[in-house]
Amino acid sequence: ADIPSLKQALAVSPDNVPLLLMLGEAYLEQFSLDDAKSATGVLRVDPVNPHARVQLVQILNLEGRSSEAILRLEQICGEHPNFAPAWLLRARLALNENRAREAREHYE
Repeated sequence: ADIPSLKQALAVSPDNVPLLLMLGEAYLEQFSLDDAKSATGVLRVDPVNPHARVQLVQILNLEGRSSEAILRLEQICGEHPNFAPAWLLRARLALNENRAREAREHYE
């Protein structure tokens, strides 16, 4: 994604949730964690947005805060049981911790 263009669009529409999510994802793709954190402003606008909350979990995991990431994911999965991105990330984190059976259950 074109980060400068997204930033320019957000200057005009700072509370645009889809734009904030796109910017956060673009920063995550580049592993720019500090910038990705600042892009989680979508949580200010829409604090229960599951997409934004999953982005925050990704940041926490990349920072090495996997325990907190897993706890937050459990909460998201509990509140949004049909939200596939949270379950997929939960499966991936379980695999990272060599818990294949648990990962498979989350994936299914």
